[in-house]
Amino acid sequence: MKTLINVKHFILFTILVCSFQIQAQNYYDDGLKVLNPEQGNWTKTAGKFENIQLTITPAGNFTNIDILLEISAQNTSLANSTDSLEAEYKFSLPSGSIIHDAKLWMNNVPVKAEIYERSKAKFIYESLVSRKVDPLILYQNPDNSYEARVYPFINPANRKLSISYLVPNNITSKGIEVPLDLKMFRSDLASNTPTINIKVLNNSSYGVPYFMNNVTTTTVGNYTNVSLLANSLNIYNTNAIYFSLPTSPSFFTTQPINANEGYYQLMVMPTNSSGKISKTTFVVDYSYADYISYPTLMNMLKNKIKFNMNDNDLFNVVFVQNNTIQKLSTTWIACDSASIENAFTNLPVNLSSTSSMFLPAMQSAITFINANGAEGNLLVISNAGNTGSNANFQNQLITSTVATMINNYPIYVFDFNNYFSYSIWTGSEYLHNNEYFFYNVAIATGGNYFSLKNNGSNSWYYNSTSSFIDKFSTAFSSTKWQHTYDALNFNTNSILYSEYKLKNKVILPVGEAYMEVGKYINTPSTFQLNYYYGIDTNNYQENYTLTPTISTDTFTKKIWGSNYIDELMSNNSNSIYNIQIVNNSILFDVLCEYTALLALEPDTAGTITNEIPLETPPGIEKTSIDIKVYPNPFEESQFVECTIPQSMNDKTWSIEVYTSHGQLITKKQGNTSFSGSLKIDWYNKDQLDLTSGMYFIKITIGEYNKVVRVIKK
Repeated sequence: MKTLINVKHFILFTILVCSFQIQAQNYYDDGLKVLNPEQGNWTKTAGKFENIQLTITPAGNFTNIDILLEISAQNTSLANSTDSLEAEYKFSLPSGSIIHDAKLWMNNVPVKAEIYERSKAKFIYESLVSRKVDPLILYQNPDNSYEARVYPFINPANRKLSISYLVPNNITSKGIEVPLDLKMFRSDLASNTPTINIKVLNNSSYGVPYFMNNVTTTTVGNYTNVSLLANSLNIYNTNAIYFSLPTSPSFFTTQPINANEGYYQLMVMPTNSSGKISKTTFVVDYSYADYISYPTLMNMLKNKIKFNMNDNDLFNVVFVQNNTIQKLSTTWIACDSASIENAFTNLPVNLSSTSSMFLPAMQSAITFINANGAEGNLLVISNAGNTGSNANFQNQLITSTVATMINNYPIYVFDFNNYFSYSIWTGSEYLHNNEYFFYNVAIATGGNYFSLKNNGSNSWYYNSTSSFIDKFSTAFSSTKWQHTYDALNFNTNSILYSEYKLKNKVILPVGEAYMEVGKYINTPSTFQLNYYYGIDTNNYQENYTLTPTISTDTFTKKIWGSNYIDELMSNNSNSIYNIQIVNNSILFDVLCEYTALLALEPDTAGTITNEIPLETPPGIEKTSIDIKVYPNPFEESQFVECTIPQSMNDKTWSIEVYTSHGQLITKKQGNTSFSGSLKIDWYNKDQLDLTSGMYFIKITIGEYNKVVRVIKK
């Protein structure tokens, strides 16, 4: 008997991760939808946001964001339906985000979601909605696509839910930036332009927040409040919240486990001791209307320059307006806030372009650098069309472009073109549009190429604002002088270990903070931090005296746990299902690729049995191996018996047995025989006396893997 489920009426909320690749034609598949599950996906239509609230709380190197939503099917094609409907909500989050909590309101009471192993959650979900179809649930991709489903959804009532996540801050010498993706609240319902209500805690360390696009704010108690309509202008212009950098920005905070050990966060803001100045000419070639408008793109660029470039850095912008090439200035512009604002006032009011002129625009930028010190680099930001499919012709263009430089100027490219036209076959893949030219001119000059293309495939993250901003930010940072951390030395009585460099960075743009999370033994007192970093060919040493403070929240443990899970997953090179990943996801209460958050009615949740079959791990091909584990439950002994096809003869096999906490307790291994079967007596009470409880057996034969859950009486 696999389930005992009380179904007098069932309410399910699932925070899930979707295993899909977003393509251009799927632009309208994200957002909020409602459907009638009894009639299928053809009934799916845009849902309605009734209320959207964000509560934002800085937490060291991260910021916690609580999203509260009320949704309905009002004003939709299903508004008059009397059936139980299902809500489907697909969204993206900024890179590095950690979902750690969700709630569903049942009878006006919030019910906290719990972390479940993936296949178990899927089994429960399908049982509750009484339909055996793939609801596109429970998968997580590196593009940070998520899906939430609510069932049932009965007209005319609203449903209320919350999602909480941590997002890594961008900390530079200019301040603290908290990335947002308000596109997750875009509505496809013509009659619904919801209001997004944002509350930001006025943190004692970070001070009062501000917005780059001059929105109206009010202060109520300890919060700064702002209300925005979820229209295209606000969605794309309000993509971050900012705080001024504290006078003494570096910090070391702890979250104790007990009197002698715990977790910590560290942030160090280095100085630019070398006096190195970044000089960048931005070439903007916007050749057709896109989901991010030309003026919005230029506004994003202005904000990036204001926040990410140091005051003594220099810039200029070459752009196309009405088929003519223009520049913000004939000389380099300083990167202080006043100079940036003054320069961008020279932009035409009705900024527009209908054709691509990236080649002459790039040449104009090179000519500008030649005439202004012959030192600098280019960042080309383009959704340009194409230069054709003749590789020889494009090679000539690359050669002639580079030949006009007095010195070598590295060319960096952010290519956000998402329409396919001409292609060039390289022998291993097709390069579309201007990809061949941009990639090779970047490599030829020592720059780099960035696009929205998904790992060399023909799939593009067209509808993810987070992906656009993440790639844009990466391309932008690559143009700056970098510093490399050589050593971090602590003079303290504590032992610091298991540290993770946040954003996996030890090579950072000058002016960007170094951040890490880790564990400690012995509560640290005041200590000296001493580290080295290199810029260009020079090395510098800095010293800090840091006084540890105890964090008032519980997020540091979750941040460390999420990084530990990422490490386990990255070491899982053969895509073998790793029990430790699931157990640590549950232990640290953070979502990962192999788990889901489920909020169930209390009486329903208590009747779910643990006898749920595990799926074959992702990435493992199905084979004709038949595996039996008996008796189960067991007491005195237990056997694993496998029927093996001839093709699997002479393969090595192993059996690993884990506790429910992921601890390996025994392992057996050997080679298969030619008999066609394999029988292993893995447990004998006289040799290994286990306590009662749940265990996991991982069976590996050659490349085949399977995990079986067993019960010891």
